[in-house]
Amino acid sequence: MSLERELATALRSGSLEKRNEVYEAIYESYRGLLYFIASKNGIQPSLQDDLVSETFLRFFNCESKGGIQKIKPFLVAAMENGCKDYIRKKEAEELQEEVATEDAMGIVVEELRSLLGEKDFSLLYDYCVYELSSAELAAKHGSTPAAIRQRVKRLKAKVRKYMED
Repeated sequence: MSLERELATALRSGSLEKRNEVYEAIYESYRGLLYFIASKNGIQPSLQDDLVSETFLRFFNCESKGGIQKIKPFLVAAMENGCKDYIRKKEAEELQEEVATEDAMGIVVEELRSLLGEKDFSLLYDYCVYELSSAELAAKHGSTPAAIRQRVKRLKAKVRKYMED
């Protein structure tokens, strides 16, 4: 007899013992498939147990209301959706962290800009980000290479002091 028929018979009989036996048989029959689906979706092994358990709980809750015709399609769809939900949630959390980091970096950049002034900030930015040589910086900022080296040295010291405070 198929698991669907066994489950329907157990539900009609009203026997909690029979229903639990069928639920156990369903769990044993399909848990490997659900773990495979979780792995296929890139879910870490430590999280797979939770997703598999949630999927079976969803199944048991729906089945006790008599709303499932086919067991395997329901479990597969529920597991796929559970994996997608987890991945979406994880991506949203990572995006929030990234935005928070970008916001923090923006604040630091603005603080440095106000601390150094636009001209000195531009010089230090070109030095650090674009890694221009003192000769290239001198040509761009209208000074001599020796003066640029001294200015960069003073600016770096000023930034270090600011960061320590």
